[in-house]
Amino acid sequence: MLPVSLQVRSQLPAVLRSFGSAWLVTGEPQSLVKSAVKSGVFLTVKSLEQIQSMLGYKLPDKGQGSGKNGALVKLDHAKCLVDFLWPGATPDEKKHMVDTICGKTVSRVKCAADIISAVKELGQEGERDFKFVHQVALNQELVEKERKLRTPSDTREDKKTFTPKVLKEFLPKVQGVACSRNPMLCRYQAFYPGTMVRFGQLFFGW
Repeated sequence: MLPVSLQVRSQLPAVLRSFGSAWLVTGEPQSLVKSAVKSGVFLTVKSLEQIQSMLGYKLPDKGQGSGKNGALVKLDHAKCLVDFLWPGATPDEKKHMVDTICGKTVSRVKCAADIISAVKELGQEGERDFKFVHQVALNQELVEKERKLRTPSDTREDKKTFTPKVLKEFLPKVQGVACSRNPMLCRYQAFYPGTMVRFGQLFFGW
């Protein structure tokens, strides 16, 4: 495969501007695996093992993996593959490639709202032809809206944990009673004073 970058009409020399766009070759031909890893691709452990058996790069010795008791795990396979194919990549580039192989990255787009609007203007054909990027934009917009709703504001008492005002009037007027919303954990935590009694290894409270 050839590494390329997209050139829009304004970037092209005059003789080529009759074309809407063009691809500029930016490097030497690359193997499919090398190009895919650089671009970002998810790989299963089985695929990683097959690639390693074909390319023959070294894996950590037995007991030297990053898993429990030094077991060899997917992260080890991914790091070794990236180091073998792209030894000169920056730490950030390597991390991105490893994270993508391990499925830790999420597809994102710039200007999600603009993409949704543009696809809508194209109608059913646009939704069909740009289905993937449209779905990514929709999911991203939904996540961003949800994040804004969960972010503490002045009206929701700007604290790490807090008791929403709407719930305060329902709480018993007893010292130690609380019902707090934890934005970090995205859940409510209730507290009520009581006595802990131990039976063997079990604790009971009321």
